[in-house]
Amino acid sequence: DLRLLPSVCEEIIIQQTLIMKQKFYLVVLCLIVALQVQAQSTAKLSNIKWEGMVEFNSSKLSSMGSRIGFGVGVKGILEMPTIADGIYLSSGAFLERKGADLDLDYLGGCTSSSYYLDIPIHIGYHYSVNPEFAIFGEAGPYIGVGLFGNSKIKWLDEELYKKGKIKHNERTVKTFDALKRFDVGLGLQVGVELAQKFTISIGYDYGLIDLSKGSNWEKEGTEEDPEGLDSTPGAKNRSLSIKLGYKF
Repeated sequence: DLRLLPSVCEEIIIQQTLIMKQKFYLVVLCLIVALQVQAQSTAKLSNIKWEGMVEFNSSKLSSMGSRIGFGVGVKGILEMPTIADGIYLSSGAFLERKGADLDLDYLGGCTSSSYYLDIPIHIGYHYSVNPEFAIFGEAGPYIGVGLFGNSKIKWLDEELYKKGKIKHNERTVKTFDALKRFDVGLGLQVGVELAQKFTISIGYDYGLIDLSKGSNWEKEGTEEDPEGLDSTPGAKNRSLSIKLGYKF
């Protein structure tokens, strides 16, 4: 039956997409394991350097508007001379506040804040221009775990609107009632090092997982939120950041 052809094709596309995602996650996992093995074998030849960092970011969920956030963390830097001079492996733990903003004009909107524990695993290259100045760049996957957060939803009071008045109802909900906590993505960071102690860098994190759970932000009762405020379709983390670091 030709009428079944579109649905069959759609099912095939969905299955192929799932297979591609599974292959990608497997590759990322293999990369993480390989880097850890290499780091263990290299650790005897190089010292791990530690760096405390503060971050200021502008983050959003896919096509939603961005919000200003911040973060703090620490990372370890392991030089890998067995591969090449200047090559290093870095990883750490960062507590970051991310968020997004959805403005639907008079219909309402949503302002979201969420706190994540992010663990990047990057390979980088460090080049010393002179003893007081160096440049570096690094890239690799990251794993994020959502910890807590709140979202404020605002929607138009339909009854008053019918009477010619504009008033909004508001409700605060837990962000991770509507978003998945586990995130995986890719990160890139470039920067400069001063006096072998201070670093300034800019980075971008690109989330790969759709964090939306679906309609989990419904209001009390049976009414539906206008313009889909009860869900966040295509919610993938995006974050542009500026980091300041101190090596100790």
